[in-house]
Amino acid sequence: DTTVPEYPVGVPFTITLNRGEMFGLNASPYLKDTMKDTTSDLTGSYIRANAPIAVFGGTFGVTSILKDSRSGLDYTFEQMTPVSMLGREHILTPVLGTTQPYLCRIFAMYDSTKVTINNNPYMLLRKGQMHDLETQEALFVQSNKPVNVYQYLQDISEGIYDTLNFCNSAFAAIQPLEQMALREVMFTDVPFNLPRRQTFVNIILQTVDLTSIIELDGTPINDTFIPIPAKPEYSYTRLRIPHGRTNHRVVSLKPFMAYTYGSGANLLRDRASEVYFHGLGGGSRNLLLTAQVNPDTLCPDSTVTFTAQIDMALDTAGAVWLWDF
Repeated sequence: DTTVPEYPVGVPFTITLNRGEMFGLNASPYLKDTMKDTTSDLTGSYIRANAPIAVFGGTFGVTSILKDSRSGLDYTFEQMTPVSMLGREHILTPVLGTTQPYLCRIFAMYDSTKVTINNNPYMLLRKGQMHDLETQEALFVQSNKPVNVYQYLQDISEGIYDTLNFCNSAFAAIQPLEQMALREVMFTDVPFNLPRRQTFVNIILQTVDLTSIIELDGTPINDTFIPIPAKPEYSYTRLRIPHGRTNHRVVSLKPFMAYTYGSGANLLRDRASEVYFHGLGGGSRNLLLTAQVNPDTLCPDSTVTFTAQIDMALDTAGAVWLWDF
């Protein structure tokens, strides 16, 4: 059956997938004549499954989200974060290589979600509602319930392409501070055969941990960090990666999170830039469910108490505890 079904907006529907199968959904057809569609958006859609799945979302051209009239219209996709891994505190950092602002997108997974940005008065979001903010500053986003946060980059070509009224963009999921877990990570540079290539990395960690070792390619970088103005308990650094090697390594004795981004010339289009941006990993803990063992130091024949908790204020339907002793 090659028929393409249509699903009415706001009406829930169910599909069945077997192992290895996939399902794709577009908000609307690609509008070639207008180059971009600014009216259709699947942001805030809620997906639930009775077995583990992976969900990817994105856009034909991320410039339909950014308030910049220039169009690059590359495919930009990201794997969606499961609700159980979402947190309540996020930090977004400005990027190098551009004078353009970035866009912060926040959307709520639950009704009555209170969100504050840089300790300003809170805004109230309902389930599926989103809030966009363009800025060039570091942001501390705090909420009373888990939220999804994304960061969108505009052109990072340092003005090389501004006269062409043309740019490409990229976006990445922002890890919550509750999932900060990296102690070592490797990433690669832009391919050497790309002209005007540039690679950057932004790293975030707790300010008190700057007294311990943190290195990029074997060189200490502790003195490059500055505090987050709205959350000085955390600091960040932005580093341009020097060319000359393909693989790069960040090592720390304390947990951190990191994002890499960059650009390079498109070999098929004169003077056009291609841009990428993605996180370098983090924790995958279920933040909705918690378990404790008391005491944490055990002796023979001692009594041990196991405690399990579920945040009943959130949607935890389908949560199951399995005790296996």
